[in-house]
Amino acid sequence: DATSSPGFTVGGFVVLPIHAWIGVQGELLFSRKRHSVDLQPYEAIQATFTRDYVETAGLVKLEFPVTSQNHVYVASGPVFGFRIGEHAESSDPSLTRGNTETDIYVVQALAYAAPELLRRPQTSLAVMAGWVYRTFLVEVRFTQGLQSIFKDREGLISGFVEVGGHEPTLRRLIAQFGPFLESAKSRDVAVLAGFRF
Repeated sequence: DATSSPGFTVGGFVVLPIHAWIGVQGELLFSRKRHSVDLQPYEAIQATFTRDYVETAGLVKLEFPVTSQNHVYVASGPVFGFRIGEHAESSDPSLTRGNTETDIYVVQALAYAAPELLRRPQTSLAVMAGWVYRTFLVEVRFTQGLQSIFKDREGLISGFVEVGGHEPTLRRLIAQFGPFLESAKSRDVAVLAGFRF
């Protein structure tokens, strides 16, 4: 049972105007994405997962003046992320990496924090709407991942084998847990505030 947790995004953008009301917006962002998982009834464990990304975006932006100092805008486009870190906080203090005899079990429970299983590049689609007053802006943004945050099936098998898994067994089990991991796509809602110059 997964629930969202607050993260944060920080960065900057440049808008290249094409026409009075249309432009292209380029962005460079650092984004921390978090979610929590309750493993009950399988395990009495709650964990919060954090993944850090450097993201670039190329957006088409439409801006509409309301008054001389007020504008509203909408924008959409692809976001390309590169994972630079991951972390898990678990209610079970024994779930820690470093013991080669138990790493396979830790990775099974904390899969969202296992670099062996996670895809490093991530492609998403962002849709946003915002309001600008003079130089101050407020924006609401929805970003949907277009691919699983996990590697493909061969990558998953290789990752589990790397931490001590038995490859023939994993190849039999991949039919059961593979579809679940393949459907694990990020979905984020952000409220951003900033200044434009």
